[in-house]
Amino acid sequence: MIDARLLECFVAVAETLHFGKAAQRLFISQPALTQQIKRLESKLDAMLFERSTRAVFLTPAGETLLRRARLLQAETDDMLRQVRQVAQGEAGLLKIGLTPTAACSSLAEAIYRFSTSRPNIELELHELNSVDMVAGLRQRKLDIAFMRPVNTDLDIHIKTLYNEPLVYCVRADQAGTGQIKIGLSKVVAAPLIGYDNRISPYFNELLSKIFIDHGLVPRYGHRSVIPTILSYVEMGLGGAIVPASLKRSRASGLRFLPLADAPQHAVTCVTCLKANQSKLIFDLQTYLQEFDFQATWDD
Repeated sequence: MIDARLLECFVAVAETLHFGKAAQRLFISQPALTQQIKRLESKLDAMLFERSTRAVFLTPAGETLLRRARLLQAETDDMLRQVRQVAQGEAGLLKIGLTPTAACSSLAEAIYRFSTSRPNIELELHELNSVDMVAGLRQRKLDIAFMRPVNTDLDIHIKTLYNEPLVYCVRADQAGTGQIKIGLSKVVAAPLIGYDNRISPYFNELLSKIFIDHGLVPRYGHRSVIPTILSYVEMGLGGAIVPASLKRSRASGLRFLPLADAPQHAVTCVTCLKANQSKLIFDLQTYLQEFDFQATWDD
């Protein structure tokens, strides 16, 4: 292993071709510099300089070492620059977990705007259900997750990012002409597509609370997960109560009606591991807190 100080001494002599000037540049005595060069030549088993009473010249071995030392210095400088950029949140790999519903929201636009302001960051996206996000964070497969509220331990930082209204989704040809809202009493009169409690416990519990609070009992024909629920609706198997952001995922064929008597909103959270102190994660969270997500469901 060649000591970095030995290479520094060699480069100083190689660039000045003068031991005295090189010693001044390095703030050491000329005899000490001469000893360092002898040490390096001994380690390499190669003569690096030809010396005379009047001049110093690089040998072919010295010329090769100078070229490689300059390449090594350039690579080292680039390494240090990249490390500083990552430490300052200006570069690095950001592993993001997205729920299917978050992927339908204007969150994608927000992340795009953030990433274009920092062209040296790389995004790695993972679409997961909320119940799988926490494990991904703990295993460092994810740096940050956009998910529905789930039970977490103290090692997880979770904060509400935005709330969005719930809407009733139905085939366009089954929606009433001119109807702009729908009450829950009409929702339960028809078959309803519910949520699989193993994969979507948040939405399953949210719908249960809505109907219990209103003293209503829905008729679930099928249970599934987003976005498959919308496919069930398209097949005419029933309606579904979904987050309003899903309006962005279907251009036609479906109607999304506001619920007249269910003020509940679906919550999207931003979540990360408290032990992950990346400045890039902190800066993204700060940016998103100021982003206007209402356009997600007002489109």
